[in-house]
Amino acid sequence: MDRHVLAWAAGFFDGEGWAGAVRHGSRPKRDPRAQINQGGEGAVPEVLLRYHRAVGAVGHLGGPSRQPGRKDLYRWTASSRRDVERTWLRLRPWLGAAKSVE
Repeated sequence: MDRHVLAWAAGFFDGEGWAGAVRHGSRPKRDPRAQINQGGEGAVPEVLLRYHRAVGAVGHLGGPSRQPGRKDLYRWTASSRRDVERTWLRLRPWLGAAKSVE
């Protein structure tokens, strides 16, 4: 994998993404998740497609979510422990302090 591409992806995730543990419904267990949201019109924004390729097609692209008067919302999501960890390992050397906590 091209280090320049991974450095770009880490910067994009640093600025636009988030990661954490989410609870689904009333289940006590939390599941890992990493996500980047982007507004667009008519199709998944090119920047999300580029990011998805950069991280080795880990995770999945979704959307649109629609609200009246707003742009469609698309997202890249990694929602399994394996995919979140795989993404983090690839981007870790270039992540800023807030997103590189181990």
